[in-house]
Amino acid sequence: MEISENNWKAYEDEMLRWLGLDRKEAPVYNAISGTYVNSEYGFSFSIEDKEMIDPEGVRRHLSPKSQKEFFVEGLPTILDFVDEKHIRLHGQQIIAPWTETGMVYAKNG
Repeated sequence: MEISENNWKAYEDEMLRWLGLDRKEAPVYNAISGTYVNSEYGFSFSIEDKEMIDPEGVRRHLSPKSQKEFFVEGLPTILDFVDEKHIRLHGQQIIAPWTETGMVYAKNG
């Protein structure tokens, strides 16, 4: 399967059709918008309109895993809202250092 255009919904639909499965819609939860900072390492990202703008400026769609956890498009990373002011990252850190598992980001402001 060719995936270079990062059109993950279309890829999912294609795979589901091939497997003869219906799409099960994800729960509707919204991530808390704002800018989140890890001051120890100097990384920050923003969340707005169901998207994350990562520290490299890439916009990534957020898909709810649960009411407080969100998958990050194109990364093996989960944002876990510990509370209204803190996010902890889970998953596999296979690329940029800002995705390190267990790293905590605090809401700025």
